[in-house]
Amino acid sequence: MSGTPSKTYQQTLRQLYRLGQFGIKLGLNNITALLDDLGQPHNAFPSIHIAGSNGKGSVAVLLATALQAAGNRVGLYTSPHLVDFRERIRVDGECISRRNVIRLWNRLRPRVRRLKATYFETVTAMAFQYFRTRDVDIAIVETGLGGRLDATNVLLPHAAVITNISREHTRWLGRRLEQIAREKGGIIKEGVPVICAESKKTPLRVIDRICRRQKAGLHLVSEELRWEVEEASLDGTDLFVWFEEQGYGSLYLGLPGAHQVRNGMTALLTLLVLGNIGWRIPLRAIRTGFALAHWPGRLQVVQHDPLVLMDVAHNPDGCRQLKQSIREFFPGRKVSFVLGVQEDKEVGAMIRHLAPVAERFYLTKASWKGAARPKDLARKVKDRGLPCRTYPRVREALRAAIGPPDEIICVTGSHYVVGEAMEELGIQP
Repeated sequence: MSGTPSKTYQQTLRQLYRLGQFGIKLGLNNITALLDDLGQPHNAFPSIHIAGSNGKGSVAVLLATALQAAGNRVGLYTSPHLVDFRERIRVDGECISRRNVIRLWNRLRPRVRRLKATYFETVTAMAFQYFRTRDVDIAIVETGLGGRLDATNVLLPHAAVITNISREHTRWLGRRLEQIAREKGGIIKEGVPVICAESKKTPLRVIDRICRRQKAGLHLVSEELRWEVEEASLDGTDLFVWFEEQGYGSLYLGLPGAHQVRNGMTALLTLLVLGNIGWRIPLRAIRTGFALAHWPGRLQVVQHDPLVLMDVAHNPDGCRQLKQSIREFFPGRKVSFVLGVQEDKEVGAMIRHLAPVAERFYLTKASWKGAARPKDLARKVKDRGLPCRTYPRVREALRAAIGPPDEIICVTGSHYVVGEAMEELGIQP
């Protein structure tokens, strides 16, 4: 292998990122061919498969930390990353090494090029092969887009999780909630239990219908668990939980925000369902895992004086949750937003949710392909009567935004924008 490992790793990333030229391909043909070449590594380990519009990553990391605390070797596959590609593929919380990224890419490269496989298809195959080589006891796998035709949907999991369903990726998933629910419900397999946090009638009706057709037991978070918040802060949330109307006990959730409570309860119900099908997951492991869970870029305070928050809210529902969290933790305060959004998002609805708690906007774009132009964002902000300025790069917007020590700055709108802001501030996720 020529060159230093670091140099070769960067070359590998450039080659992987160039696969973005093949765009998004919904379907399982390419991933099936790649996995067949590798000897079907996805069949070598049990898994939990997670779909949803928001909260997938939070539920995934809570499951991973709890299962690891119970003594399991746990693979975790999430997307996108914030700062380093290696964040996407982890075992027991440790990112895949650079050498393993290089090795897996070299193994797959000839077949990838013949198939014109996409970036996500390729990385998914890399993750599954890595989990097999590390002999994981279980893998927690988050869908990339939708579910039914997502590359991760080759799995036959021990449990399927659907966090919530809202309007997103309408170009690929459809504009109506029924259509989006049908796509996300595509991860439901025959006889595999389903844990669902959704409560809206329309998408829930679709999920229920799929579960009945697949003879898959449906477990609804809102019906099987009750909880009460005892204390909440930007460090986390203390809860008391009831399961099947019996006092289950106190839990501390290390992810802040009211929206994370439902994510925590989704993870808890998933663990309880796993326990019913033979997995040994003591309560002490759940408590330990939930308390230690860390998921960067989710209402994360990265600096004080002035206070700088990072939050990867990237669709209208995520921005609504962010607004509620700001009102909860900073009542009566206004926030300066450093905002950049991908062009396939519902920008107007996102800004509409943020506007009531906004002082001003510093509008920018990430260097990742598909970012909306700051001047297009500015038109939406000005429609709300709020001041804004545009900047060509995230670092320039962040430097302009950070001012007096009594201000609150929130970087949001995209994983890519948050990641570039973290790099600028020297923060490792």
